Amino acid sequence: MRAALAALLLFVSAAAASAQDTRLDRVDIDEFGIYSGTTESAVPDPSAAAGKIERAEKLRLVASTRSVPAEKGVRFGFHFKVAGAPPGTVVPLRMVTIFPMGGLRNPAAAQPQRQNEYVLGVAIGAGGYGGYLMSEDWEVVPGIWTFQIWSGDRKMSEQHFMVMKK
Repeated sequence: MRAALAALLLFVSAAAASAQDTRLDRVDIDEFGIYSGTTESAVPDPSAAAGKIERAEKLRLVASTRSVPAEKGVRFGFHFKVAGAPPGTVVPLRMVTIFPMGGLRNPAAAQPQRQNEYVLGVAIGAGGYGGYLMSEDWEVVPGIWTFQIWSGDRKMSEQHFMVMKK
C-alpha cells in the first residue's frame, strides 16, 4: 500500500513539475491582412456563428492591411508565432473573434452571435493562423472585428480589422 502511494505521489509530482516547466512567454503576430487559401475541412460547432469552424490551408497573404472590404468571399486574419519553452510543447490557446456591434445574424439562429470562440493547440516555437472567411451574405458585416488569443485568463495577443463597404 505504501509503495503504491509513494509511486502515485511521485507520478503526481513529476506531472506537476512538467507542467511548471512549460512556459508561454508571448504570442507574436508576424503578418496580418487579406489572405487567399482554401478550406481544408469544416468541423460542426453549434456555438459558432456559421455553425462550424473551418480549417484553412494553402494560406497566402495577399495584402498587408487592417482595412478589409465588406464582400462575400473575403478571407482576412493574421499569422502568429508562439514563444516560450520548451520548444515543441503544445499549448492550448483560446481563439476569440469579437464581431462588430450588433453581431452576426445567422438566419438559422434565434439570436445574433456577438463572438466566436474555440481552442487551438499550437506548439511552442511554431505558428498558427487566426481569421475569418465571409462566405455567406449575412457574415458580411461592416465595423471593427477583433481577434484575440488567450492562454487561460491571460490575453496574449490582439488584432483589429476595419471591415468597410466600398
